[in-house]
Amino acid sequence: MERVMKKQGRFSRHITLFLLVLVFSGCTGREPERIPQVHIICGTKSFLGIAEGFTEKMMELGYEDGKNIGIFLHEGISGSEQEREILKRIAAEKADLVLAFPTGSAVAAKSTLDGSVPLVFGLGNIEGTGLVDTVHCPGGNTTGIRAPSAQVVVKRFEYLLQLVPNAERIYTAYDPDYEANKSVIPELEKAALREGIELVQARTGSVEELAADLEDRDKGEVDIDGILITADSITQSVQGWQVLSQFAARHSIPISGGSAVQAKSGAVLAYAVDFQKTGAMAALIADKILKGTDTGTIPVATADMTLLVNYRRAQELGLVLPQVLLNIADQILR
Repeated sequence: MERVMKKQGRFSRHITLFLLVLVFSGCTGREPERIPQVHIICGTKSFLGIAEGFTEKMMELGYEDGKNIGIFLHEGISGSEQEREILKRIAAEKADLVLAFPTGSAVAAKSTLDGSVPLVFGLGNIEGTGLVDTVHCPGGNTTGIRAPSAQVVVKRFEYLLQLVPNAERIYTAYDPDYEANKSVIPELEKAALREGIELVQARTGSVEELAADLEDRDKGEVDIDGILITADSITQSVQGWQVLSQFAARHSIPISGGSAVQAKSGAVLAYAVDFQKTGAMAALIADKILKGTDTGTIPVATADMTLLVNYRRAQELGLVLPQVLLNIADQILR
């Protein structure tokens, strides 16, 4: 009798264990638990460092793609019909969060999502773009990392003048319809006026228009002492940068660039956002949102900047790097 009871006890325990396995293996017919869906809209490929910094920090915070979160990257689609269609699909599927950058893609996401999905702009110009209500209380299911674009471009301009103190004419090409430039260019014009510099402006709405403008200048006297990169999706795109840097190389013109990539591939210096750190900052914000914090109550953060000086390129151009510039540089490329 005692032996039978023990067998029954073992049988009962086996049944209990089997039922538990059924429950946790999904054999009961339940849908598998849904994991948060995060979409990254990287409008311009040269900004991919932000996406990399974001995903790395999310892993540090305990998120694992495909296990407890789904992260989907859409790159190089700024201003395209594809970008609009992807954003519409994200809104329809009610994703858990969108990370969008730079400014153009962030503005497109804000407009298309219309508050239906939490939006974090990975890098955006907030002046005059309507991205947020205020820095401290952004509202509208939106927050993110701001790029103080006007101040950054003016600083980039000032660093260029330190390198070329006798400069008279500085060239800058930009898309006048690009959101950030609407606040950047007026501030840059004021800075040029203060310094007595003629700002040679080329309003180019595409890489093709930029190439055509530079081709025209190739035919005559160039008469440019320096080139300044603004907060622009064209001159910061891979194709736009290639066209501009090749023109500068042909005429030995120093460039004050807008990214680490540009500093390493032809610009004599770059005062730029640290993309990796910016992505990590965006991940910290995303973590709060995914854990229940109201997006619109999270204050907008400001991106960290970094100054890179290409010592080798300066020597090739015969420029003397001021010691004060070398002292404040975050990185010197030799």
